[in-house]
Amino acid sequence: MNKKILPPKRQDLPQTEELNAQTVDFSFAGSSKMFDQMQRENLNAVKAVAKAKKQITAAAELTAQAYQNKNKIILIGAGTSGRLGVLEAAECPPTFSVDYDVFTAVMAGGKKAVFKAAEGAEDDFFKGQKDFLKKAKKGDILIAAAASGRTPYVLGALKAARQKGNKTVFISCSDTADISDADIFIYLPTGAEVVSGSTRLKAATATKCALNMITTIAMALSGKVYKNLMVDVKASNEKLKKRAVRLISQCAETDAAKAFALAEKTGYNVKAAIVMAKLGVSLKKAQALLAEHKGFLDKIINE
Repeated sequence: MNKKILPPKRQDLPQTEELNAQTVDFSFAGSSKMFDQMQRENLNAVKAVAKAKKQITAAAELTAQAYQNKNKIILIGAGTSGRLGVLEAAECPPTFSVDYDVFTAVMAGGKKAVFKAAEGAEDDFFKGQKDFLKKAKKGDILIAAAASGRTPYVLGALKAARQKGNKTVFISCSDTADISDADIFIYLPTGAEVVSGSTRLKAATATKCALNMITTIAMALSGKVYKNLMVDVKASNEKLKKRAVRLISQCAETDAAKAFALAEKTGYNVKAAIVMAKLGVSLKKAQALLAEHKGFLDKIINE
């Protein structure tokens, strides 16, 4: 690692640290007006996401490409941004049946920081570099998030990724973000928070929306969704097994009893069960067709 590379120093104030002129009476406004102020600002967070459509869809396409090339998507952040990455990485395997290392979350302070704040960890630029390099291989992509846009740990990871030749996505809610190492910069203009500087509020809401869109669109582009159905669900508990049976019944247009029998026969592989029912083929043939068409169900049953 090149120790001569130092984290950038900025004096200007990030938008996320500014005072919100619309909520200066928040602490003594009463619970009803507090609710109104927070709801108004939450809607502004969603509106901010809409302004980044081009960049979010580009990031989703990059993520889909990485997945289809059998590379990893590394999500890095500190504090709330880091926890959002952890949440996204944890939810993708059961939703889309991807391996648990496909979406890999790394946060400042390590696993313990998920539950207990490790405030000083975010200031370590070189640790950000080191943590990324420890996880990344050629072809992997980095999705980094920092509400302020200048968290040293996150900037260190971005710098390391750029030096290594990995593609980078940077999500921030500040227009003063350091984007020098971002291939795709997703700017979410959420503005000043209801409680000034508390980026677990609007900034987190908008960042969560962006991450949801990136992963969901990427997985849909990779054949993990059929129409609007979760056909690659990993049926790891009773609730998900029941969902799998419903999906088979809906897609194959068959009764629940037959759908359950197909689910049992395929080990709750929804796609294989649907192909068997729609085409009247064996499990082995269904698996071969899915492999041939890289898991895209619509290319098989709509031919």
